[in-house]
Amino acid sequence: SQGQDVILAEGRVARIARRSEVGYYPGMGIEVTSMRRGDGKKLREFLKNKFCNYRHALELKKMYLELKGMAGRLYDIEQSYEHAEHFKKVIESSIAEIDHIAHILDREVWEVKTL
Repeated sequence: SQGQDVILAEGRVARIARRSEVGYYPGMGIEVTSMRRGDGKKLREFLKNKFCNYRHALELKKMYLELKGMAGRLYDIEQSYEHAEHFKKVIESSIAEIDHIAHILDREVWEVKTL
């Protein structure tokens, strides 16, 4: 699939998480019981990249939410400080641009949660 090597492994369900533990649909933990030689390294690299993307997506989403919070706070300041409107326009423009691609952040988070 998309030029990536296939990883063959056998495993067993080691744990099933309840919805109350994870906050979304239940997940499970898999214990790998056997794997082809060399596939362990491929699997570790795949997971390392996926979790790195996950951490970055969470960090970017946090920044995005902070930016939206700033826009709200600027509304109050704008009422008493005439130049605040310039800051507000820049922030609102940035939020509008990010809104168009915010689904990418959600996709990265979703992919890790479905592993």
